[in-house]
Amino acid sequence: MTIKKLLERHPTAINAFIERKMLCVGCPVQEYHTLEEVARIYGISLSVLMESVRHAIQTAKQRSSSAKFNSLLEKLGEKDPEVNVMPQGSTEKK
Repeated sequence: MTIKKLLERHPTAINAFIERKMLCVGCPVQEYHTLEEVARIYGISLSVLMESVRHAIQTAKQRSSSAKFNSLLEKLGEKDPEVNVMPQGSTEKK
């Protein structure tokens, strides 16, 4: 898969390249280079680069899921104020 296709499918993978100060993002030849070629050009192990890309994608997905969940909780609290009330008899740990 080329860098261009990777970034089109997983835009958050851009973070893996930026963290490593790789010039792949916006490079005119990203349309032709694969991860394997880029790893070789930059002298990085392909497996290390692939793990960095996977991590960037997964981290973004987790943040997105967490943000969506928090947004949903906020909306529930707005519609039903009792959602934010502790049930009677329960004690909040401090």
